[in-house]
Amino acid sequence: MLTHRISRYFVLSVFILSLFVGLINFNDSAAVSTSIALRPNSTIASAWSPIGTANAGCTGNCSYVNEPSSAPDITNYVTSASGDATPVTDEYGLEDTTAGQTATTVTVRAYVARQGTLGSPQISLNLRIGGNLQTANTTTIVSAQNVFVWYEASYTGAWTQSELNAASMTVTRIGQFLGSSFRVATVETTATLQSPAQSQDTSRVYANANSLTPGTPLAATNTRADVVQNTQFRIRAGITVSDYAWNTGTWGPHANSYSLIYAQKTAASCAAQATGWGTVQVGTGAIQWFDNPAIANGAVISSYAQDPTTSGTKVYQVYRESNSLTNSTAIPVGNTGIWDFSLVSAGSTAPGTSFCFRVLKNNGADLTTYAIYPEVIITKDYGVGIVDASGIDVISPLVAFASSTVSTSQCSLQTATLGTSSQKIRINNDLITNGWNVSMAATGGPTALWTSGSNTYDFNDPSGSPAGCGDGGDADALAGQLRVNPTTQTVTPKAGCSTTGLSTGTDTKFSQGITDAITLSAATSSSSRFCYWDITNIPLEQRIPAATAAGNYSLDMTVTMTAL
Repeated sequence: MLTHRISRYFVLSVFILSLFVGLINFNDSAAVSTSIALRPNSTIASAWSPIGTANAGCTGNCSYVNEPSSAPDITNYVTSASGDATPVTDEYGLEDTTAGQTATTVTVRAYVARQGTLGSPQISLNLRIGGNLQTANTTTIVSAQNVFVWYEASYTGAWTQSELNAASMTVTRIGQFLGSSFRVATVETTATLQSPAQSQDTSRVYANANSLTPGTPLAATNTRADVVQNTQFRIRAGITVSDYAWNTGTWGPHANSYSLIYAQKTAASCAAQATGWGTVQVGTGAIQWFDNPAIANGAVISSYAQDPTTSGTKVYQVYRESNSLTNSTAIPVGNTGIWDFSLVSAGSTAPGTSFCFRVLKNNGADLTTYAIYPEVIITKDYGVGIVDASGIDVISPLVAFASSTVSTSQCSLQTATLGTSSQKIRINNDLITNGWNVSMAATGGPTALWTSGSNTYDFNDPSGSPAGCGDGGDADALAGQLRVNPTTQTVTPKAGCSTTGLSTGTDTKFSQGITDAITLSAATSSSSRFCYWDITNIPLEQRIPAATAAGNYSLDMTVTMTAL
C-alpha cells in the first residue's frame, strides 16, 4: 500500500496594521454658552451706610446686597447720603464660577430706589476685570421715590476663568450737593460664558512603543488600521477649536475633563454608530488601556515626524493610559490639541471586528463635531491546515493510494485524491490584503524519496516513457514521478464569503530542480479577508517504477501558505 502523508503546516505572521477612518462630516454647531449670575461674596470698599439686617455669606456692606435678584429684600440695603459732594463708591468681590471656558459678556446690575425729590442723582456702575476697571456707565436716577428699578452696564471681552474669578464690581453715587439719596437693595454680575467649538478631526494609529514617541504608523492619517488580536497599539488624536480658546484647568460644567470611549462598529459607519459606546477601561473590555512601564501616565508629549496631519498648528497635550484627560496647554482658536492614547486589543475578539473611538466630555456631552473617528479592525493571522467535516484540525492527515501489484518489467500508475470531506484543505486569511499563494512540496526537499524501510523510489524524476518510468540525471538512480492536478478542485468558502479573486494552480508534475513546489490555489488583492476556503478533490497520480519491492511506502508533504 502506498501512502502519502500531507503534514499540516501553519504560517503565523505579524503584519503591520492598516486603518480606515472615514471622513464623516457633521453639521457644525456653535460654541456652547452658559449664563450665570455671580453675587457679592466680599466687600472690597465700603463707603455707603448699611440699613436693615445683614445676610449670611459675606461680611461688610456686601451682606446687605447679596440676595438673589429673583427675590431681593428691599428692607435690607445700603444707602448714600443726600448731601455727598464727591463720588461715593462701594466695591464688591464676586463668587467664583465653574461653568464655561471664556467669559465674553459681563453685565453688572444694581436694584436701586430714589429717596427724595431734589436734584438729579446719578449712579455709576463699573466692572474691574483682569485687574483693570472698564469704562463706567453713569445713569441718572429717574424713578419715582421709593420705587426700585434695575440699572445695569454690560462689557464684552474674552476673559479667562482666573480673570473672571478675580473680578469685582463697583457702585458709585455721583456727588451732587443737596441731591436726593438712594438705596441699593441688591447687586449682581451676570456673565455669559462660552465653551469653544471642538471638532475631533484628525487621528493616526501606530504600533506601540515603550516610549513617549509611538511606534511605526499602521496607516495614514484618518485611515482605518489593522490591529492584530491581543496586541498593543497607540492612537494620536487631534481636537481643533474654533470661536474661543480652549483654556486649561477645571473650567467648565464638565470640569474640563474628558474620556475616550469606543464602540464595536455594527452600523455602516462610525458616524452612524448610535449604540454600544462605552468608556475605555483598565483590565476589562475588548479595547483596554495599556500601561507602558517606561512612560508616566499624563506625561507631556512632543512632536513626531509621523504625527497626523492637521489644518492648524499642533498644540501637544499628554500621553494617556487611563481616563480622565485634560488639556495641559491652552489651545488657541484654530489650533489642534494632540493627545496620545496607549491601548490594547484584548480577549478573543473575532477577526474582522471594527471599533470606533471618540472623545467625550466627562459630563456625558459630545464635542461640537466629529469630523473623523479613529477606527481599527482586528486581525489575526493566516495559514493552511487539514480539517475534518466539523472544521476541527486533523492531527495526522494522510492521503492513501490504493494497493498496487507492480510488474517486474513495466512501471504502473496509481491515483489518489488530496482533499476529501473528512480531510479538507482549509485556507484561512484574517490578515493578508495583497493576496496569497498555497503550494505543496516534499517536506524533505527535492531529494526526498518514497520510503518503505530500506526500499525507495522517486517522486520527481521526469525521465522515461511514460514520464516517470525511468531514471534521469539526478543522483538517486531511481525512477518515479508525482502529478498534481488542482484544476479540478472544489472550493467551498466560509458562509458570507466568496471565491472572488481566487484561482487554481495548473496540472503539474514534480521535477527535481525545476518544479519543486506546485501551486494548489492562489488569490489576488481582490479576495476577501476574514474568510476561509475549504479545498477538496485534487487528483494525484504517482508513477511507480517496475520491479519496485513490496512495502508500505510513504512520503511526507508540506502545504504552505505565503503572503504576496
